[in-house]
Amino acid sequence: MPTIPSSLHHPLLRDLYWLLHAPMLCQRKSDYADDEFLRSFREPLLAQLPKLEHRLDRLLAQLNRHGRLGSYYEQLWICALTLHPDYRLLAKDLLISRQRRTLGALDLLVEHRPSGEQEHWELAIKFYLGTLDTRDSENWIGPGRQDCLQDKLKRLEQHQLPLLRAVETQRQLRQRGWQVGRQRIILQGRLYRPSPEAMLPDGINPACAEASWVEEGALPTARWRTLARIDWLAGRPPSLLPRHRPGPPLAWPLHLINENSLQRIFVVPAGWATPPIADAAP
Repeated sequence: MPTIPSSLHHPLLRDLYWLLHAPMLCQRKSDYADDEFLRSFREPLLAQLPKLEHRLDRLLAQLNRHGRLGSYYEQLWICALTLHPDYRLLAKDLLISRQRRTLGALDLLVEHRPSGEQEHWELAIKFYLGTLDTRDSENWIGPGRQDCLQDKLKRLEQHQLPLLRAVETQRQLRQRGWQVGRQRIILQGRLYRPSPEAMLPDGINPACAEASWVEEGALPTARWRTLARIDWLAGRPPSLLPRHRPGPPLAWPLHLINENSLQRIFVVPAGWATPPIADAAP
């Protein structure tokens, strides 16, 4: 995972830097954006980031760091596209309907200026904890136990990408004079292993799996700071985060960062990994 330069102080700029450097989670199919795409995309933007300290009021007016994490992640990508000399945003969250029934939405439609090619991007930011047989993507579960890696990949591949080919979608694109020639799934995030030896599913980028999780009572002794959800990407510098102090038994997983090594870890309630997702409380 990227080390954030000390010259970047504001959480927004730190998150933008993270977004431009965090490895892509999935490497298994050509529809998934890879690290090479990200390297070429970020090249023209890196010199701009320190200068954005003077434009923060304008950028902050466009972003909501305190809403849903997925929505904030999409806003960061829109911000990056706005700053990029080679890309232009055509549409975001383009709603597709059939006889008043919503089929879904296309996250982003963009144009690559040098080639004139128009692209459909699906965005996702995910954080999963490995359980049981970690070689199975079904066993990588969100901290709230409401979704898993397998279901997310299926949703992206079997619903979001095919939506572009729907008759209703193609009609909307023709009406706007757009012809989309490429699709990309941009999937970033972090995987938390139950042990350093835990295996990953096929096609999953090991660079995304440097974090870990433990049950409460097994947290190693260190100087830990507590991460709010808004700090799950890069967020605030650790020195500005509240110190972790042991308290009553956890009702919900707790996300921490080691202020020295910057290691991230989830601490989960006792028995968290035992019940199936279907039995978990919403």
